[in-house]
Amino acid sequence: MKNDSLKFKMSLSIALRYFEEAIWYIFLFSFPFQRRMILYQQDWNFNEWRSMALYGSDLVFIGLMVFWVFHKQHQKASLGWVDIWLGAFFIIAAASVFQYQDWWLGIYNLLRLGQGIVLYYYISRYAAHRFQLFLSFLAFIGGGVFQAILGIWQFLVQHDLGLRILGESVLNPQMRGVAVFYNFVGDKVMRAYGTFPHPNVLAAYLLTALFAFYYVYLQKDKIKEGSGQKAVGRKSILNYLLLSALCLLLFAFFLTFARTTIFVWVLAMMGMSVYFYRKHKEVWPDWRKVLIATGIITVLFVGIFWQDVAARILISSQDEAVQLRIFFNQQALGSGHGGLNINWLGIGIGNFVSWFMETRPYLNPYLYQPAHNIYLLIYAELGIFGLFSFLAFLVALLISNFQLRKSTLIPYSLFLILCMLFIGLFDHFPWTIQQGRLLFWGVLGLFSGTLSRSKSAPSVGGQRMNLGRD
Repeated sequence: MKNDSLKFKMSLSIALRYFEEAIWYIFLFSFPFQRRMILYQQDWNFNEWRSMALYGSDLVFIGLMVFWVFHKQHQKASLGWVDIWLGAFFIIAAASVFQYQDWWLGIYNLLRLGQGIVLYYYISRYAAHRFQLFLSFLAFIGGGVFQAILGIWQFLVQHDLGLRILGESVLNPQMRGVAVFYNFVGDKVMRAYGTFPHPNVLAAYLLTALFAFYYVYLQKDKIKEGSGQKAVGRKSILNYLLLSALCLLLFAFFLTFARTTIFVWVLAMMGMSVYFYRKHKEVWPDWRKVLIATGIITVLFVGIFWQDVAARILISSQDEAVQLRIFFNQQALGSGHGGLNINWLGIGIGNFVSWFMETRPYLNPYLYQPAHNIYLLIYAELGIFGLFSFLAFLVALLISNFQLRKSTLIPYSLFLILCMLFIGLFDHFPWTIQQGRLLFWGVLGLFSGTLSRSKSAPSVGGQRMNLGRD
């Protein structure tokens, strides 16, 4: 009887372990889906930034948290300056809730910030050591390929695909609010969306998927699958699949026409090329293949869509996108009061648009948007102390990782987080949009996960995978 009971417990433990892993990989694949239920909106005229919603990804996230809470082995780590500054940032955000009359909206956005911070700790303290790193990246790449296919399809047909079950937006180039531009022959062109609310968010997601691809492709030879012809065959198939994924990811990435994200990706590619050539010459042959494939795909894309590329690559200070960004950021800078016009305590988390509508009541409804700069937006909503604690948290996080220069994951995660922080200078989605929040805090969590000193990690094909000194 005791043996039967022990076997049952072991079988149940294994089943739960596989179930937990399945939920994790589903989360990585599906969090871009925008399927949601609107719980509250401020008035009859719907405004995205004055509403509350429950997303399908929230339910998957809750499932992951249940397993985390009841798991007996947690990654132990002492509190450091990173945690202190992050805690201070959240406390300041909580104190700002009642700074403005719309405190229900403030509580909702505080909960969303809390979700992001919990995801950060979940990945850095648990998921990075609980799940297989290689398979996690493959699941993320798979989600990126799926979004890439949708984005390419949307661009070719120039309208949405009717995937309401995944939360795809209603898209048409003639609709107000849809991201479009005019090419050199005067045609209105709709950018690729995937299931995201804006092409810029899709671009950031595909950028992250590209970095996941770089790690998997350059580290794939360390995954020991055995020996002989069978192993060689598997690696060849994996090579072809990964290079096919690169083609789709890059094509869709370019079809977002997200100029800032594409620009920072080019800089990152240059920086990583220099880094690998000087510091990690063992991966240089494979990285050279990536560069060649990237060059071929880029030339092919420009050759096919040269009229769109030529129109989009030119940036004028008179462009509407540039003018609106300046206007929104000016509102954030003007959120202070008093003699020095400094915003000390903020107008309340999540309340920038409500405050904006109150102070500038006669604008067109589509103009009521968040400041397109997460740092200025945090300054407006949480005040100078909130911005300082957020920047201090980021600086402490970056400094703490310099001691792990030998980790194979460091160059990828470091360049990726620098890209994200740069993108934050020109967009607001890491602070305001559900998928953007999860992506931003997830990337921070992966970056922080390299701080682990754990000597054990899930194995892939018999090899121990470690996020620390590997």
